[in-house]
Amino acid sequence: MEMIDVNGNIMYNFKSDQIYANTYCFIDDTDALLIDAVQSDELVDFLLERKVKRIEILLTHGHYDHIMEIPNLKRIFDTKVICSCYGKDILKNPRKNLSAMANHINFMREKSEDQTEKVDTISCIEVKCDQVLNNGEIYKWKNLEFEVYYTPGHSKDSVCYMFEKKYLFSGDTLMKQVEPILRFPGGSEQEYICITKPMLRSFSKSVIVFPGHGESFKIMEGVFL
Repeated sequence: MEMIDVNGNIMYNFKSDQIYANTYCFIDDTDALLIDAVQSDELVDFLLERKVKRIEILLTHGHYDHIMEIPNLKRIFDTKVICSCYGKDILKNPRKNLSAMANHINFMREKSEDQTEKVDTISCIEVKCDQVLNNGEIYKWKNLEFEVYYTPGHSKDSVCYMFEKKYLFSGDTLMKQVEPILRFPGGSEQEYICITKPMLRSFSKSVIVFPGHGESFKIMEGVFL
């Protein structure tokens, strides 16, 4: 776990146990806000230690590696899931959220001659969305406000969240010196080029990006913009 000062607010960053993906967490008394919910025993232990009772989860998109912890969180906490207006159907469909595909990929890796250790298989995931957000909406949690930007390309339901016009939670839409993956079902190179890329280029070059994978960086370091 890493503690980060975000404009005077303490944010906690948790990495997934199997995949180098991020969950970002804000705490206020017994309430927590998560941006994505990657698989992390450390995250659950932390929330229990902090005596959290209610969780709201903002999803950048519905791919399995960003939602894997949600079923477990729902068993333990009063949990609300929020996604883009295109994400409701994706979250509840294992084929569309790629959890069915991930399970198959892990099976094939186990059979590979190069695989020396057993890879944990991933169960198919079905998640119910409790609230949807549209492009341009402001999502308010306590004293924090996040502006929603619809950013298709990596997936049909991808969104980014801008906080204080200084910090961007980008999911898999933008990562440091990594070209976005646009080939998954629901991905679109055309939408990325026509909609998402111009939007990202319009942001201040001083914006700090908190991506779905890897470390934070200034948006000007997103070399594929």
